Formats: sequence, C-alpha cells, structure tokens
Amino acid sequence: MFSKRHNLKKAGEWAIVTGATDGIGKAYAQELARDGLNIMLISRNMEKLESVAKEIQDAHNVKTKVVQCDFTQVGCVPKTL
Repeated sequence: MFSKRHNLKKAGEWAIVTGATDGIGKAYAQELARDGLNIMLISRNMEKLESVAKEIQDAHNVKTKVVQCDFTQVGCVPKTL
C-alpha cells in the first residue's frame, strides 16, 4: 500500500486516522499498524471504535487510543489533539 514503508516511523510512533471504523479509514489504520505504528482512531461511533481498536491491537501488537468525534459538530475536537 505504501511505497516508502521504511520511512513511516521517522515521523513518530503514532498515527492519527479519522473515519477509522469503516472503509478506507479502517484499512489505512490497519496498514499503519501493520508497519508498527501505534494508532489513534477517530470516528463518530464509540462501539465501532472500541471494536476496531481491539482488532488492531490483537492483530498487530500495537497501542491504540480512541476518540469519539463527529467533525460536522462544532466543538467536537478535543483540546488535547
């Protein structure tokens, strides 16, 4: 999926993926985790977030964090991001 896989960790140990519970976002999160990056998953549905986080942790032995956020809602972005 990535042409320069060996360079991914140069940017840091964590990747942030939005729309991470379905489709391209989920696939992207899985690929990044496969390359050893820890993943912060952001999406609207907490149940799906927790499920995908567990799936990624179990499959790739990386850390995950989840953030429930709907970017269409004003003020949803946590200040910690």
